[in-house]
Amino acid sequence: MGSQAAALPPMSFGIEFEFLMFGKDLKPGATLEAFQRNHPGIIPMPADEDVIDSSRQCVIDYLRSNGVQINDFTESDAATPPSAPLGGHLPAIPGHVVRVPQVEYRRWTLKLDATVNLSTEDNIGRKYEKHTALGFELTSPAFLDQPASHAEIRRVVGLLHHFHVHLNENCSTHVHVGTGTTRMSFEPLHRIALLLWHVDCLLSPLHPEYRQDSIWCRRTRWYSYLARGMTAEQADDATIEVTLSKLPLTLDAGRAALLLAETIWALGRLMASSEKHNAAYEFRNYESAYMAADTKPTLEFRQAGGTMDGDWAVHWARICVRLCEWGAREMQDDELEVLARQCEEVEAGKKDSSSVLFGFLAYLGLDAEVNFLRNTTPDTRNGIANVVALDP
Repeated sequence: MGSQAAALPPMSFGIEFEFLMFGKDLKPGATLEAFQRNHPGIIPMPADEDVIDSSRQCVIDYLRSNGVQINDFTESDAATPPSAPLGGHLPAIPGHVVRVPQVEYRRWTLKLDATVNLSTEDNIGRKYEKHTALGFELTSPAFLDQPASHAEIRRVVGLLHHFHVHLNENCSTHVHVGTGTTRMSFEPLHRIALLLWHVDCLLSPLHPEYRQDSIWCRRTRWYSYLARGMTAEQADDATIEVTLSKLPLTLDAGRAALLLAETIWALGRLMASSEKHNAAYEFRNYESAYMAADTKPTLEFRQAGGTMDGDWAVHWARICVRLCEWGAREMQDDELEVLARQCEEVEAGKKDSSSVLFGFLAYLGLDAEVNFLRNTTPDTRNGIANVVALDP
């Protein structure tokens, strides 16, 4: 392990949950109490208020009334120093939350998301044709990987079940992993890239089929610039014209190419999707243009489907964090070589991906995650079966 990896701060993470809720007009003269009694789990939409703002505020108010530290950007949060209580009446940042400079990531944040909408395959029944579908993204604070963080995620996801939540193929769950307030240096980032290049074939089957080849999370092993033959030298200079291969490189050829990378921005470009879409393991924040824009210093795991299962959200986040931590700090060349040969056999159909993954995760100390995965399937762990459904 090099000096850069040894000096690496503790890993941190955040989760983005995408989901749909439903709103219904609150008729003039109707009381809120009567509406909630007659339409449990539905968001009231007063005719004299902005539909989007009032719907979002309804969810924020419910979460806040249940003790969730959640941003309300009608407050002057941006002017509040990290060491002071946020929003005036809210308590100070707890110890398991990273004191990042961006106010948005010190607490939970709820936003409307235009990409999260009903699809033609959704069937919510004629009874609900007059409801308004509302696509949301709920972003967690930047957490340390601690039990208090895991408990908070489970509690907040549980509170969302107060509402009628709908998940479809437009919904996903993203995990951002970083090192607190600082960007990773080249060496640990390089090691993480090498690891993720190999374990793509192990991680992808954990998720629903519709996420395994989605344009929103193209598999790094198949579609990245690295997979399609870009060299480290080409990745280092965005002005170089590159003719990409139609077929992905072998694992060993990709590793050899990745080992030649010498700059952070070359790593960012090599791991990016060659199809101009998002990659399953997104290194975009380490591409030169994004670094210049001072984006959040995280890697993003984008392949998980939408979920309202707090246990799965925590287990998946722990897997993402531990992979990065082990890759950056602990992974030895001989360990990567053994893993590479196992992944090669998985890709050739000689070994089952689950058995190799479970053994690897156990090796990393993730026994609870292995137990959870053994007792669930991609379709049950994405939470759709656990979501409160609209009445038929």
